[in-house]
Amino acid sequence: MNTTFNKRQTATILAALRTMQQVRGECYGGELPEDIESIRNNCGTLEPMDDDEIDALCEQINVTPDPAIIVVGCEGGLVQGASSNIEGLSLIVLDYDTEGCGDDEITEVPQSDTVELEPAIVGLHTVVHDAPWIHQICDAVGVKGLREQPTEPPPSRFDRMPLTIPDADWTQTGSTEDPGARLHYRGMRINGLSMHVEAIAVKHEGEFGEQNACDEMFTDEVGTLQSLCDTAFCVAEIMGREYIIIATPHGR
Repeated sequence: MNTTFNKRQTATILAALRTMQQVRGECYGGELPEDIESIRNNCGTLEPMDDDEIDALCEQINVTPDPAIIVVGCEGGLVQGASSNIEGLSLIVLDYDTEGCGDDEITEVPQSDTVELEPAIVGLHTVVHDAPWIHQICDAVGVKGLREQPTEPPPSRFDRMPLTIPDADWTQTGSTEDPGARLHYRGMRINGLSMHVEAIAVKHEGEFGEQNACDEMFTDEVGTLQSLCDTAFCVAEIMGREYIIIATPHGR
C-alpha cells in the first residue's frame, strides 16, 4: 500500500475525505453513490470508518511522518534482532566476511558503486515495530526530530460531554396538525446559565438530501440557522423522528 504522497496528492485525499463527511447521511441525509460506498466498505467486507476515525486519518495524513529509524542489536558479530519506529519494514544484512563459508551459504550480490558482483552471506530479518522503545534509544543517544509518543488516544474533533434527554421529558410545541414538529425542553443549565432547548423535526428531500423543516411553520427558522452557520445540521432521533437541536440562553 502506497503511503507516500506529494502535496497535491495529499490535498486531493483530504478534500475527498472531507467531502464524504459532508455528503453522508449523518449531516445531510444523503447517501453516497453505490459504487463509492462499495469502495468505502471494500465490497461489504469492511466496517466503514466513522467521522471520528476519518478526522484522525486526516490528521495522520496531514502530519509529516517521522524519519524511519532501525535499531539493530548485534552480539559476537551476529545480528540478534532489529526494531523500528515504522511498521512493516524488513532488514537485509550483507556480511562480506565469507572466509570459511561453504558455497551454499554465499550469494553473489550487486554493489552500489560498481557492476561487479561480490560474494556475501545474506541475512533476512523481521523488523519489530516498537516506536516507544525507539524513542527511548533516540533520547539516550541524542537523536532528535521524532514526535513525542502519545500516552493516550488523541482527542476526537469534538470533546463531547454526552447528554441524552429522555423522550418523555420533551414537550410538544408544534402546530395542531403536527404537535411533534417542534419540541421544547426545560431544565438545562450550562455553567450556571439556564438554556432554552428546542428540537425541530426535519426531513431530507431532493437528489442531494436537502434538509428542510417537516412543518412549513418552521422553514424560515431552520433556513436562517443554516444560512448563519453555512451548513445543514447533524440530527438526533427523538420519538422515532429526526430533529435538529438548538440551545440558546434564556432572555434577560
